[in-house]
Amino acid sequence: MRYPVFWVLWLPLLLLAAGCGKKTDPLPPAEILPAPIADLDVVLDQRGIELSWTVPRRTVQGERLPYRVKKFKLYRAVVPQEEYREDEPPPFGRPLTVANELAAGERLVYRETLLLPGHRYSYQVKSRAGWLLASEPSNLVDFTWLAPPGAPRALAAEAGDRVVELRWQPPREIPALPAEVSAELRYQLYRSRDGKDFTALATTAELHHLDREVVGGRTYYYRVRAMAVLGETRVAGPVGATVSVTARDLTPPTAPLLEAAVPVREGVRLLWEMPDDRRIAEFIVLRRLPGEDEGREIGRQRAPALSHLDRHPPAEADVWYYRLVAVDVEGNRSEPGNELRFRRP
Repeated sequence: MRYPVFWVLWLPLLLLAAGCGKKTDPLPPAEILPAPIADLDVVLDQRGIELSWTVPRRTVQGERLPYRVKKFKLYRAVVPQEEYREDEPPPFGRPLTVANELAAGERLVYRETLLLPGHRYSYQVKSRAGWLLASEPSNLVDFTWLAPPGAPRALAAEAGDRVVELRWQPPREIPALPAEVSAELRYQLYRSRDGKDFTALATTAELHHLDREVVGGRTYYYRVRAMAVLGETRVAGPVGATVSVTARDLTPPTAPLLEAAVPVREGVRLLWEMPDDRRIAEFIVLRRLPGEDEGREIGRQRAPALSHLDRHPPAEADVWYYRLVAVDVEGNRSEPGNELRFRRP
């Protein structure tokens, strides 16, 4: 096999170097060094931070590692935000040792909670499998830690015409920061249909928001949390209380177009075209006699019906008029549609 050959050739060199009194460490072959970690990531929440990275499975040459990575060296630098300089390397101190029991390819998670507000944190990590088997540094992640704000207060939701207006008050607990650190307070809104599974709705710096992506008659649940924001850093506090509201629809549906009134043996058959409005629940049929200002209701048809049979046309008239009114699921009525004249044959 390929890797044992490297060890056979490399181990005598290490022993020889130790016996000759060399002061510099011999370098292992590049073929067995772990590839640098490239996916170091950090997530910030109200409790602290969560660092994570993938346990290497490949060497720098792209081959499968012939051993298990036993531990990691985690490097951390902490600088007051007002002293941070983007063009200067982080002043890393003595690294922390993070033991590894995971297999190659799995995601390792490391949490920190004791952080100083208004300070810039930088992290890098190296893989270690032995005395000299250490990788190059990972990608760098950095952020400014901001103490999380408290939960927003008095969230209220009011239903309007196919819109929900949300309003709330800022949190009572807004941690102070050094004068040199200018952080903003923003709000993250969440929405749910069942009160259990919430998804992000919007982020705003205001104390109100209009949710226009609602359907009349449906119930929605809302939550809001405050976030301290500085550059790319966002530290979210706890969510506030949940409120629910049933959306309303006050917009009348589209007026239907009455196309024909056809005499049949049973009476008069009315035909119309279905409007392009999915909210329509039923149609009201109106009939007006000459000299009357408004028509009176003579029947209803549930959508998507496209006809109605007037079984009792007026016996005392030779001419009368028909119109239709559409009614949606919220009970909103359209204006009467076009008026169709009918003459007794």
